[in-house]
Amino acid sequence: GDHRDLHLSIRRQRQMCIRDSVIMDHFRNPRNGEEIAEYDYCREEINPFCGDKISLKIKLSPERVITSVSAIAEGCTVIKAASSLLSVFIEQSSIDELPGKIEKFEQFLKNNDESVGYPELGELSELGIVRQHPVRLKCVLLPVRALNNIINQS
Repeated sequence: GDHRDLHLSIRRQRQMCIRDSVIMDHFRNPRNGEEIAEYDYCREEINPFCGDKISLKIKLSPERVITSVSAIAEGCTVIKAASSLLSVFIEQSSIDELPGKIEKFEQFLKNNDESVGYPELGELSELGIVRQHPVRLKCVLLPVRALNNIINQS
């Protein structure tokens, strides 16, 4: 029995790897991973249980569009990739339009129905792999929490 389970697990991992390539790319080459000198809002969030950490900074234009962002994450692959993907997702967005989009993203993460599409999330939907690993959900939600706190401040 064990042998077959192992085989299934490897096959599942291989399927995941294909979807994982975006995640690995953002982990290895994080976007917006350099500190920005000028910013309007800054938020740091830490998960004390695993040591994951995110520092998010954003600069707004007079029209409240996010013109630059830095997302510097420490910790596991998932938080680094999630922070990078989220930073790309919010770049050039109006901060006032973000609450609805972020709510959609949070719904997406908690919804295990693969048939429901979320095309408006773009590459953020790659983070759906954490649905199979609930313990990793916290890693994805840490940068989201930092962003939500900034939105509430703004």
